Amino acid sequence: MPSDRLKLSRQLWFLAWPLIISRSCQAVIGFTDALFAGRLGEVELAAVTTGALNTYAVFIFPIGTVGILASFVSQYFGRGEARTCRRYGWYGLIIAVFSQAGAAILILSLPKIFSLLNMPRPVENMMVSYMAIRLWSTGFVALQEALSNYYCGMGITRLPMYANMLTMIINVPFAWVLMFGGWGLPAMGTDGAAWASLLATMCSSLLLFAYFARGSKTDVDPASSSAQAVQPESSPKPGGRRVWLSELAAVLRYGLPNGLNWFLEFAAFLFFINVVVSGLGTTSLAAMNAVFQINGLAFMPTFGLASAGAILAGQVIGASRPDRVAGIVKLTFLWSAVWMAAVAAVYLLLPRQIFALFVIKGQDAGLLQSGALVLMLSAGWQIFDALGMTLSEALRAAGDTLFCLYARVVLGWLFFAPLSYLWVFVGGGGLAEATFSIILYLGALAAALLWRFLRGNWKEIRLTESLQPG
Repeated sequence: MPSDRLKLSRQLWFLAWPLIISRSCQAVIGFTDALFAGRLGEVELAAVTTGALNTYAVFIFPIGTVGILASFVSQYFGRGEARTCRRYGWYGLIIAVFSQAGAAILILSLPKIFSLLNMPRPVENMMVSYMAIRLWSTGFVALQEALSNYYCGMGITRLPMYANMLTMIINVPFAWVLMFGGWGLPAMGTDGAAWASLLATMCSSLLLFAYFARGSKTDVDPASSSAQAVQPESSPKPGGRRVWLSELAAVLRYGLPNGLNWFLEFAAFLFFINVVVSGLGTTSLAAMNAVFQINGLAFMPTFGLASAGAILAGQVIGASRPDRVAGIVKLTFLWSAVWMAAVAAVYLLLPRQIFALFVIKGQDAGLLQSGALVLMLSAGWQIFDALGMTLSEALRAAGDTLFCLYARVVLGWLFFAPLSYLWVFVGGGGLAEATFSIILYLGALAAALLWRFLRGNWKEIRLTESLQPG
């Protein structure tokens, strides 16, 4: 029915627009860091962009793990058990603490790890220094993501948006000042970008946690059309220790595969960047990573839409209406595909003009040519990315995280990684061939996720029903 579709579109966009702004703020930080680094030179651009990707590879495991909190919260919320939801915010805090402890250990091993790779030495030295600073924000990143998923699961998408806007507002000017000097502070170069990110993430995550821990009388956005009153406790006591342990175990049982599937897929991309692309030289490395930053900014509206679709899917599953999920997924993909098609068109029409932002005028002509080529070719994976993101988030909302893990591990490590390596180092390919391997991988992943969704195995998963009620 057209009227039902219009109503669903309104619900989707009501949830999505704060998520789009929220995710776009995160992408703006990476984009501006790369933009500022490009003012310093090609080596600095390669160091910051590669360092940011490697750092995100550490972040992505706890981020993916706490992502399952939105699935639990949305399903409980859809069942009318909003009071139970609050405990899941505290589980996020527990995961964040352990994440920071793991990152602290990893920092000590960074020089040894990257000395094993065939990376240009100036890039390696700058990158390791950058990562050693930025990894101290791992726990704060995990905490902010956990609480964002907690609030988003109940349809409260504006509060996480405000937190991410604050992160951006702090990060961007401080990155400029700390990188180039100013306000009485010395120029720190690439390390300045890392310090700015650490400062901004700490401030926003701690403020969001303070709001959560305050135990307000309602944790529901009054503007939300689906808002329900929540009467949270001021401390994590309700339900008893047995219920808490049972729920935390369930979070880890479904969340760890979700974190692993994000991490292992990203690890395949890190192999691609740190081994395959870096083997083509500093110019290719800087070009590919700058294009990833551009794409990171461009696909955030799709990520926001996919996350909003997952919230709605989780809520209807919780309300015992899984028959409505397919309609939500179709509509989410439709809007996502429209956006990504527009992005692809811009990449094809204006590749040099866009990439010129990362190049000092009159210099680095080779970097401009390589970056424009990769950006133009990246138009080929936009629709695949939209479909894969929409389906992956929908399956996560249902708790079908193991299949997503298997699909990304098998396709990432048995198809994408060896294909790109053989194509470049055995077949004698270059930057274009390396980029084509990304297109083939994302197309195969989207096909696998579509097959899984259409089979309907996710309908049999009981994410919350086996847990004791709060």
